[in-house]
Amino acid sequence: MSGLLSPIESASGIEKLPAPGIFGYSGAAKEFCILAIDDNPQDKRLLRLALKWARFQGDVSIRIADDCETALTSLVSGTSPLPNLVLISLERKGKRCLKALEKLKQSDRTAAIPVAAWARTGDGSLDDAYAAYANCILQKPETVDEAEAILTRLVRFWSMPGILLPHRSNR
Repeated sequence: MSGLLSPIESASGIEKLPAPGIFGYSGAAKEFCILAIDDNPQDKRLLRLALKWARFQGDVSIRIADDCETALTSLVSGTSPLPNLVLISLERKGKRCLKALEKLKQSDRTAAIPVAAWARTGDGSLDDAYAAYANCILQKPETVDEAEAILTRLVRFWSMPGILLPHRSNR
């Protein structure tokens, strides 16, 4: 693993690499890995504390990267393991992050990885984030409780197996 990402922190206290496959459904995979990309030290601290106190129904880990372009490029190139979800900050380097996000979504290797972007209220880059293929936009948390709630909802939503509805014919 490159030195660009911090070691994986696991809610269970065990360091593991995420299992290959999208959404962790590659067989017996039980861990859900989030790649959080944020260069704000306060926001990274909130994420770490939220992970520590969150109650998940399985192992959840977070890898934290400071530089969006480098982190996303390493996913596309195959030099970093694939996460189950990418969480990108739209602050500071938002425009450059969105260009890297477009490349992530154009790659066969990484196109199916869901991406949640987050920003403080009043950030004008929401339309740009959706145009770059972000799956959802969230308001950045201000407290550990808010960060825990966001992580819990993201993990619950993106780790659920998809349910295919039966095809309805026009008979």
